[in-house]
Amino acid sequence: MPRNPSSLRSHFDTGPAYSKPAEANGQPHVYHFHLCWNGDRIGSFAAQGNELRWEGYSAKKYEKLFTQRPEDGMPYFLVNMHPDNKLFELLEQDDQVTYIAGGLRYLSNLVISRNAPFDQPVITDRLQTDFNRYIEGGTFKGTYTGPFPKDAEEDLQEGLKEYWRNRYVPRFSGAEVKLPATLHEFGVLQPAITTPFTHIIKFPTDSGKEGWGFNEWMCLELSEAAGLRTAAHALLPLGHGMPPALLVERFDIHHNPRSINPNWLLIQDFCTLAGMSPDDRGMGSMEQVAKTMRQYSTNPQADLEDLYRRTVLSVIINDGDMHRKNIAMLFEYNPEKEQYVNVRLSPAYDVTSEIWQYDHEQKQTLSIQGKTAGIKTKTLLAFGQNIGLAPERAQELLTGVCANVAARAVEIARNMPHEAVQHEACRFTADRIATTAVKNARTFGAPVPEWDNVEAPKATYKIIDGQKTFVVLKPPPPL
Repeated sequence: MPRNPSSLRSHFDTGPAYSKPAEANGQPHVYHFHLCWNGDRIGSFAAQGNELRWEGYSAKKYEKLFTQRPEDGMPYFLVNMHPDNKLFELLEQDDQVTYIAGGLRYLSNLVISRNAPFDQPVITDRLQTDFNRYIEGGTFKGTYTGPFPKDAEEDLQEGLKEYWRNRYVPRFSGAEVKLPATLHEFGVLQPAITTPFTHIIKFPTDSGKEGWGFNEWMCLELSEAAGLRTAAHALLPLGHGMPPALLVERFDIHHNPRSINPNWLLIQDFCTLAGMSPDDRGMGSMEQVAKTMRQYSTNPQADLEDLYRRTVLSVIINDGDMHRKNIAMLFEYNPEKEQYVNVRLSPAYDVTSEIWQYDHEQKQTLSIQGKTAGIKTKTLLAFGQNIGLAPERAQELLTGVCANVAARAVEIARNMPHEAVQHEACRFTADRIATTAVKNARTFGAPVPEWDNVEAPKATYKIIDGQKTFVVLKPPPPL
């Protein structure tokens, strides 16, 4: 439960801050960095202006481990490290070089620094306790020490700005307002600064996304219903009359102690694996994603079935944000054998539903059989066969995923967690997701439960007091 509520601005730890160096003789400052993974130096690179230049690997054993930029061999996950959150504009770290220079700790126990691995506050990130011990009814029941937004009107990005100035704070991609956190033994949750980065907090925002934490929580529940391995998650109470945030556990790190599993984990999304820029995250097709996955997976048949489940789930719930960066593979490297020993499609993450869209507006980001809209049963069955599934198996998975997701969506909407049901934004979100799931599952011929549809109200963006503001023109039907 929340403890000692405080505003965002009063909850920052002190630590080394980043300041952008001045140009020397009119030339951009040159940075020289080491890239480390689990404490081992992988290689080095230089950064100047808006360019990164790879200077080489520290040992031959690392040269073939990563998808590389053709011209210089730089690992593509490094090429693709970009700030994609408006928060970094406030910090004047909105270009790649200053973003990397202003940080230190990244996902998958990657460290980037001029002095790495000697200046990191944590040797390796590892899960500190059993998350499930502190989840009850879908809600986190441990002790959250803050920070707490005072109300929905508080500018979260401005409030978190000073926190992110600290270079010890781990960096990771995503457009939402997020906070890296540590879940300690005995269930104490705090921001991750000089402690292991084990969880991610996603805060609710305004402009029609007040219930977005609940939206993703519910969609992750539906991901589990679809039969997918899914990032562990819980609703996080914030108090102050605010809808809950979402708390997600990282799956790219191991539990303590290290002796249980000495292998290293590395998450790489399908922009990185395809050698594409993050700006191209919405380009291409699910067939291309499947082709890339086959090149790396150590169990391609199982992963193809899971990719098919993920695709069907996206269509059923109208997840219009399933792009290349929101699908990834998890690589497990054995440092003694000096090779990857297990490469699989990662647990599902960043699954949401576009609740404000009308039925005719539903659209996928990546094409399926050449289509992003108007996807029918034959479209999904043909996609399944194209990626290597037998026709009978594709039909079985399609029907099963549709039926299970629709049933679970209705179950959640009728029996919402207490922390969510008290907020109108969350109730409306649950009703809209259930409506979308039931309608679409029925279209694909699956059995669905009885459900009274709740349609999307008419809404738009207007400029109010100089600010782009989300406005509902027609209120939703009575609940």
